[in-house]
Amino acid sequence: GTVTLKFRTMTGTSNSTSCNVTGLPVYLKPINQQTCVMRLQDNNIDQFGVATISEVDGTIVLNTGATAGPFTSSGDKGPLSCTITYSLT
Repeated sequence: GTVTLKFRTMTGTSNSTSCNVTGLPVYLKPINQQTCVMRLQDNNIDQFGVATISEVDGTIVLNTGATAGPFTSSGDKGPLSCTITYSLT
């Protein structure tokens, strides 16, 4: 199966270099780790980054840029309005 998630802009003050989204229902957790391109904000700058959906607990780990770098620990950060699609297998 395939999952499509629609994100609304959810930014907040950054005080660390990580950014995670939790609370994904268990039935949307993939069998294998999945990675998607998505829109993000880091240090108040809009950019593209990656969302990695964990096969272990469904946590969505956000990272900046094509190389999945860390966030800046200042300014605002978080996902911007966008849609991602990933496989459950």
